Amino acid sequence: RIIYNGYEAYTESDSGDWYMGQSPRSNIEGQNEDMRTYIGHRKDGNEVEDLYIDGKGMIRHTALFGSSGYGRSCLLRNILIQTAYNGYGFSYIDPKGDDSKLLIQQLPENRMDDVILLQPDSEEQFNLTDAIEADKIIILDTSGINAKLTRQLVTERFVSEVWTTIKTSDRSADNEDYHLLCIDDFEKVLTDEFGLNEIISIARSYGLSVVLSGQHPSQLPENVQTGIKQVQNILSFNLSGNPRDPQVVSGFIDEINSWDIPELDKFEVTGRIYMDGDRSEPVVFDVYGEYPMLRNTKEANQHLD
Repeated sequence: RIIYNGYEAYTESDSGDWYMGQSPRSNIEGQNEDMRTYIGHRKDGNEVEDLYIDGKGMIRHTALFGSSGYGRSCLLRNILIQTAYNGYGFSYIDPKGDDSKLLIQQLPENRMDDVILLQPDSEEQFNLTDAIEADKIIILDTSGINAKLTRQLVTERFVSEVWTTIKTSDRSADNEDYHLLCIDDFEKVLTDEFGLNEIISIARSYGLSVVLSGQHPSQLPENVQTGIKQVQNILSFNLSGNPRDPQVVSGFIDEINSWDIPELDKFEVTGRIYMDGDRSEPVVFDVYGEYPMLRNTKEANQHLD
C-alpha cells in the first residue's frame, strides 16, 4: 500500500496489480449531495486534497488528452464508474473495444442489469428514447468495424440519435439529472462536417454532459477544435508524440505552458476543472489509480447474456 498521512492512495492486489486505495475508492463509491465526480488528488506537505468536478460542472463538459500509457483511459473509466454509482445513465462509444470490456468488469453490481452492449454484429433490439429516459448504460463498441469511414459514419449517426433524443427529453441545466455522452479517441471518429460545436454550445441546456477523450489533439478538425474551446473541464496527461499536440492543448487551457505537458509523469495531469461552483486556476495533480475489477470476464459476459 501507499499511504500519505493516513490517506491510502494505492493498494496492491494479491496478483501484484496496483489499484486505487481505500481512500479514493470511498469517494468513487460514495454518493454525495453535490454529485461530485472525483478525479484525483494532490499532496500539499503532509495533507492530501481530493480534486473533483462538481455536478453543475459535469454539464459544462470535459475533454481529456494524453498519449497512450499515461492514465487517460483509467481516468475516463473512473468517471464512467462514478456516473453509474450516482445512478445516471450514459452512452459510451469505445472504438478499441478493450476499455468497454474492462468497464463492464468494474461497474457496480446494482447497475449491471442496465447495461446495453452494442456491437457491429449485435442483434440487440432496444428503444433509444426509453433507454435514455430509464438511465440505461449504453455501450457502443465499434472495434469490429475495420473501415475508418464506416466507423465514422456509425459513430456520428449514434451521436446524432442520442442528441436528438436528449433534445426531446425533459432534462435541463436546472436539473442535475444529466445523461452523459462519452466519445473515446474522438479525433479519429468525428469529421469537420459533424456539428460537435453546436452540440457542445447548447447541450448543457438539455442536461447532456459531453466527455471527449483523445490522444492526438493536433488531428482534430477545425470545427471540433472550436467546440473544445467551450469546454470547461480540460485535462492533459503527457503528450510526447507530435510536438504540435501540446501546443494545441495549451491553446485550450489558459495559462498552461505547452513545454510542461511532455514532462508530466505517468498518472500526472494538468488542466482546469469546474470545482466548487467555478472554474479552477491551472492545477497539476495525480489521477486516482485503476478501480478494482468486481468480476472476471466470464462473470461479466454472463451478465450480458
